[in-house]
Amino acid sequence: MGNHVIPEGTFYTFSPQIKIKCKKDQDEIVLAALQKEEAETNKGGEMHCFLRPPSNKERDEHLARLQGAERMNSFLSQMDGSARVYFHGFESGWHASSVHPCGMLSYNDKWWSMNWDRKHLSRYGEARRLESSCIPPELRGGAFHKFSCEQCIYCNGKYVTAE
Repeated sequence: MGNHVIPEGTFYTFSPQIKIKCKKDQDEIVLAALQKEEAETNKGGEMHCFLRPPSNKERDEHLARLQGAERMNSFLSQMDGSARVYFHGFESGWHASSVHPCGMLSYNDKWWSMNWDRKHLSRYGEARRLESSCIPPELRGGAFHKFSCEQCIYCNGKYVTAE
């Protein structure tokens, strides 16, 4: 049995840390996935274009994150429950209900933001947390999926690669 820790950001920008306690037959899967992801240079980036048209760079980075979310979801399903997912040191699990990558990414970003806020609260207290929360006011209260599928440039056919 082997213990592995896959650091944050391995599969895509803001991907969670994954801790794995696996059997010998799964060691090869983990090492192959790590080698493949370390060779992948484009991890994507944030996309802040829900109120304006995205730039070509933002579209490409968003697509890279979506592809990374698909790869990570596939990897976690191969691990058969032996992997634990952590966002900012808090165990969160990976229970993305969507089979579509934009739903997985929305789930990821929800837990990333919630646990960043939780870490901020434990470190600085309630007063400072309220003045500098990383969760936008319009998304507080669990409305994280508000911008995911209906405006996703990957799903609704607006993604056009540069020619």
